[in-house]
Amino acid sequence: MDPSGKVDDRILEAVSEAAGKYGLPALTVELIQREAGVSRASFYQYYSSVDDCFWHAYHHHAQGLVRVVEDAVKGASQPELAALAQDVAEWARIFSVGPKERAWSGDFAPQLPARDGRPARVQPIASAKGELPRERIIWATAATIREVGYRNMNFPTKADAFIATYEFAFQQTVAACIPAFFVSGAWPERVWHGAEAFARFMAREPLLAHLGFVEGYAIGPGFVPRVHDTQLAFTLFLEEGYRQRPEGQSLSRACSVLTAMAIFELGFQGIHRGPSLYIRRMQPLAVYIALAPFIGCNEAGDFVAGKLAATSPAPLVPA
Repeated sequence: MDPSGKVDDRILEAVSEAAGKYGLPALTVELIQREAGVSRASFYQYYSSVDDCFWHAYHHHAQGLVRVVEDAVKGASQPELAALAQDVAEWARIFSVGPKERAWSGDFAPQLPARDGRPARVQPIASAKGELPRERIIWATAATIREVGYRNMNFPTKADAFIATYEFAFQQTVAACIPAFFVSGAWPERVWHGAEAFARFMAREPLLAHLGFVEGYAIGPGFVPRVHDTQLAFTLFLEEGYRQRPEGQSLSRACSVLTAMAIFELGFQGIHRGPSLYIRRMQPLAVYIALAPFIGCNEAGDFVAGKLAATSPAPLVPA
């Protein structure tokens, strides 16, 4: 920590280091103050809460990561990093358009409310679902996490409860998507139906949506590999994309990983800004992102536009 640095930079560095060292649940204003070497008044001069500070740090490091990738593409001495950066750059180029080309992603991007850096406010949840004791515990845990956040949960076995609830959410989500995807028809059609089932499920189960998209990393660094494994599981639905056209044979397998992560980021942005209903509005953009690397941007855009023209707009209440 550089004590001569700007106060806000020192605070962002401190919250990042503290989160990595102690885990997100342990973060407090006092801990961040101590790590940054600043007063409580200085902290509140820049940030309104621990969550506000953390999200600013998240965006700061995300921008830094982009710069690292760009520098690596220009010529890195580490072969593995350079290869990874090249995969990311090639995937990103798929979505780049010229001045006279249609920017499909802009056509499908939903209008979302502005975000002030803090998680969306939610109404208290009166009761939990489930008839069996274990199910009631799982739903109660999901409700508590959504209402107060994992960091503010207050019972001794919250890590075990979180993990059990996260696994339950993953199983339920996959169970909702598989019947819709594995039906007869062309691969783009099945991706559309799978995404539609995913979006409907998330809109219907906002507790599980919040847990999966917003709180997944809250338990600490040790759980990060499990969150990534969850994202990788959904690349199964993209595997057939590599066989859609001859060019697909030359695509790196990183293509499906990056595509899945981009779609999960869409989910995070929607859930973090407001009700899970925004997931429904993001479905066309998510399908476009899923298809474009494998069948081409224009083909993917035409497909999604055709589906939207043939169906009525998504309702504003869960189906």
